[in-house]
Amino acid sequence: MNAAFDLSNKAKIAAIICVTILLILGVLFYWYEYRPSVIRKECVSEAESWAMNQYKTEANLQPTEYSDKRVQQGMYLQDVYEDGYKKCLREHGLETSRK
Repeated sequence: MNAAFDLSNKAKIAAIICVTILLILGVLFYWYEYRPSVIRKECVSEAESWAMNQYKTEANLQPTEYSDKRVQQGMYLQDVYEDGYKKCLREHGLETSRK
């Protein structure tokens, strides 16, 4: 009876260790893979919207240099978009250095 009891305890301990390892791997996957990809998608959207708004503002201030047709098509300046994207990443803690 004692041998069966020892085997049962070993199986329980092994199961607990396996579940713990799977849980840790799940948390690590979420933190280092899934979470950053979701944040990057959100930052793309935010940066595009911010860059388009900046372009509209510039078009209103300098109508000779910016055409209304481009504003209606949702155009934006690439450097403004990249700045907005990097700013968003920094706000969410994915990028720490300012280059």
